[in-house]
Parts: sequence; C-alpha cells; structure tokens
Amino acid sequence: MTMRRLKIRDFMTKDVATVPLDAPFASIARLLVERRINSAPVVDRIGHVCGMVSMSDLLHKEGNRDDPENTFAFAHSTRVSHAKGAATTAAKLMTAPAIEVGPDVSVVSAAKLMARKRVKQLPVVEGGTLVGIVTRSDLVRAFLRPDDDIRDDVEAEFIAHRSVWSRLDGITVEVDNGVVMLTGDVERRSELVTAVKLASRIEGVVDVRPDLTYSFDDTVPVYPGF
Repeated sequence: MTMRRLKIRDFMTKDVATVPLDAPFASIARLLVERRINSAPVVDRIGHVCGMVSMSDLLHKEGNRDDPENTFAFAHSTRVSHAKGAATTAAKLMTAPAIEVGPDVSVVSAAKLMARKRVKQLPVVEGGTLVGIVTRSDLVRAFLRPDDDIRDDVEAEFIAHRSVWSRLDGITVEVDNGVVMLTGDVERRSELVTAVKLASRIEGVVDVRPDLTYSFDDTVPVYPGF
C-alpha cells in the first residue's frame, strides 16, 4: 500500500476572509488590514469565487494620484493600473479569474502552480464552493514534518515498490531535520538511483544523502564481445 500523499486540505485555512462583489474600497482595505492578510477572494452571492483582490490592487489608487487623467495610458499594463486606480468596488478592483486549486491536490502540485503563476495564495474550491485558502507559508509547513513521520513514509514507499529491489533489508533509513540518509548495500546501481528518487518525492524531505554500495553497475550498457 502506498503512503497517503499530503494534500492541500491538510494545510489550508478554512476560516477564509471573503469580499462581496459590491464591497466598497474602504471596507476591503479595512478587512485586509484588520485580518493582516495580503489578499482575499471575491465571491458572489452564492459563494462562487469571482476573483482575488489584494493590497497591490488597492495601491493603484495611490499610484494614479500624480496623473489622475492618465493622459499617456497607451500600454495595457498602464490602462489596467488606471482602471484599478479609478475603481471603487471589489468587482472593478479584483484580478479575475482567480487561480484556484482543489483540496485534494498535492502540496507539490500547488507549490508548482504558485511558482508558475507567480501568486502568493490560492483559493481552495470544491464543487464550485470556496472551502479554504492556502498560502506559500502554509506550504512551507510541509517541511516542518517530524523526522519519524518522514522516515516512516520513506520506508513505506520502498515497501510499496518492493518489486524493484533485489533485497529490501539492505537499506537503512535515517532522517535528521528533514535530511534523509540512506545507508547499506544493494545489488544494482539502478536500485540506488531508485531509492534516491523515491525518498526525494516524500513531502517534507529537504535532501537525500545516499551512502549505498552496489555489487555491479547495470546503468552502463554492455556490448557483446567486450
């Protein structure tokens, strides 16, 4: 049996501060400041996420004070900034559509999505309804897993892939501050490579340091006659 992958539902915040579509500028600013958050989902009357509104969206109003007419707004980014600077409700301020994630998505996949889209948080949506929000700091918590839990998951992953090993009892797993140390001996070099790959994909693993010996190198092609 394979290990249970850590999912977004394990780290998300369920008590989400939301903003109605018709929320005025001042109430949005007050919510973000009082809740000490950088952004919040904008939702319609039935709870569907329409977009995200952030501190950055609000600050466009300050940026437009020097040029309220924005006479030279030729660039798309400048026009967007001007529109946000003139906005007075969440519907006009928000960035839409929101980049969403499901609660059963893995921590690794969510982290990759954040990096690719360059966002700091993701609303978590299930069945079209907002069920939580996850931030970069939430995902970093995956690296705070107890060493014993990580070791157990690495060993479970090795057992789940027992067919690739010539003998599984030759590998000892130890974990110190998220660093996995593999010691012992295996029959083939490919088993060493597999061990490192399997250990590396466990949530919470910071690094994998193999100290495994092998009897022969099966990664080098052997040609007849040589």
